[in-house]
Amino acid sequence: MTTQSLICLMTHRCRKTTYLVAFAAFCVVEFCIPNTLFAAEPLPQEMVAIGTIGRNIVLERTDTDEVFAQIATHGIAPREIVSSADGRFLFAVTDGRSLIEVIDVAGKKVIDTINLSHPGQSVKIFGLAVNPQGDQLFVNVICIDRGRDSVRAEEPQIWAVDRASHKATKLLQSFRGVHLLVFSPTNSRLLYAFGSDIYAIDLDSRQVVKTIRFQSNQVPGVGSISISCSPSFEQTNVLSCPTERTDPITQRDFGGLLNFDLATAQWDQMDLGPFVMWDSAVISPDHTRAYAVWNELYVVDLTQRRVMTVKDLPMTEGSVTTSLDGSKLYVSDGSPSILIFDAKTLTVLKTIALPETTANCELRLIHPR
Repeated sequence: MTTQSLICLMTHRCRKTTYLVAFAAFCVVEFCIPNTLFAAEPLPQEMVAIGTIGRNIVLERTDTDEVFAQIATHGIAPREIVSSADGRFLFAVTDGRSLIEVIDVAGKKVIDTINLSHPGQSVKIFGLAVNPQGDQLFVNVICIDRGRDSVRAEEPQIWAVDRASHKATKLLQSFRGVHLLVFSPTNSRLLYAFGSDIYAIDLDSRQVVKTIRFQSNQVPGVGSISISCSPSFEQTNVLSCPTERTDPITQRDFGGLLNFDLATAQWDQMDLGPFVMWDSAVISPDHTRAYAVWNELYVVDLTQRRVMTVKDLPMTEGSVTTSLDGSKLYVSDGSPSILIFDAKTLTVLKTIALPETTANCELRLIHPR
């Protein structure tokens, strides 16, 4: 073989080898990477979450008002849905208030289940919050001891639960009627418990440092106020609670709103007329309006402190929230659907069918990042 022939043969083999290497690299780029890095659907910047009476949490994206995910839970009736600070994980109470399920939003699946009960004692959860770091859950629980011949419910307690180990630590005795736990947006060691009254809890000292009395109010000539708090505050950090108050002199019943600022612990209560049942309310992002629901959708002018509009709903609904920009209202809880309204005109923009009816499941706003 001549020197020229040998060089041509080696060159041909080098080109063939280079081609094979390039082809293999192409396969990795075109087939392997999409199946790993690019398979997950990008997370929307904003979503509305709601649980159903069955085993589903539905996530609806507010930019297109389409369903982003329908996530099956292990236990029935997911409720008290709470988001992590980065919006990438959800925590929900399921199975008759017995379980806490941890949901990966991007993966659209349950990745952990926490059961706080053990043989001889059932634990029921009424209130769930997650710390800003996402490594601890805080729950208001009632423990039910089951002996051989008796069943005894203990006084409510607030526990801290380690997310990784599931270890529960009792922090302090709680109060009857507490159903909602919310962290202060300005102090990660201050936890609010909402029930008949509002309790501010210092997690370091494990003590109630302030009690704001409403139903237990004993001020002469003022009377008590019953409040119903639902967790629609992501837009404003102001929790709007429908109220019922009986005038101690005339004995007339008045309905209204109590707006509680989570950042400052300041509150404002306003009577808005004869008592009408409202199940939940939310403040608009510009703080000029409040929206409340039950058999109708009520619009309250917060500056003039009066009901300005009432719109009939096709069904009784118990939950309302707004988009972060305040342009749209989302109403559900009581029907197998989410109603979407234009916040200014109150015209129905869309109805999203759900796989099952919702029941005692508040709409929650989520912002993944």
